[in-house]
Amino acid sequence: STKMSKSFNIENLTLSTPDKAVLASFVESWFDHQNPVLFAGAGLPKYNSAQKPDLPHSSRFADWQELMSELRKRLILNDSQIEKCLPGDPLRLAQVFEVHVGRAQLMDVLAKHVPSNDFEPGLAYRKLLDIPWQAIVTTNYDDLLERAFEERRSVRRIVWDTDLTQRRSPNDLPILKIHGDLQF
Repeated sequence: STKMSKSFNIENLTLSTPDKAVLASFVESWFDHQNPVLFAGAGLPKYNSAQKPDLPHSSRFADWQELMSELRKRLILNDSQIEKCLPGDPLRLAQVFEVHVGRAQLMDVLAKHVPSNDFEPGLAYRKLLDIPWQAIVTTNYDDLLERAFEERRSVRRIVWDTDLTQRRSPNDLPILKIHGDLQF
């Protein structure tokens, strides 16, 4: 049994019996921790955001592979020799793109593939509001976490090293955007 929502049942998951026991123990122990930290990746906006009703249905969040594909295509320019030299790591590829094409172009590609202005935080975001997070660490470029949480508490976006040293109140929720942010 868990203290989670009634619709969630560990027994319904496709896991081995020992894995289910480990997960159940983890879920039960969650409530014993005083300062939880949320780590949010690309799945949160891709699968848990709600598209604004007045927008075309074609707007969607891309995954890493789609983003990498566009960066590669723009770097290669039909030159197979360049293609062989490009890194497979998405972050390294973005760095190479920024160096060779420019930060403005990189931000344009990211904005195209991360259309956060077309979306609102969905149900998962609202459920996260009830947990007293000490901090949030995210790899996401969008601002859906900030928009979801700023209704309840002051949010402090941390993108650059210098953001870590800025004055903040004890009630601020720090959101560490470790890959960057579309607004910068």
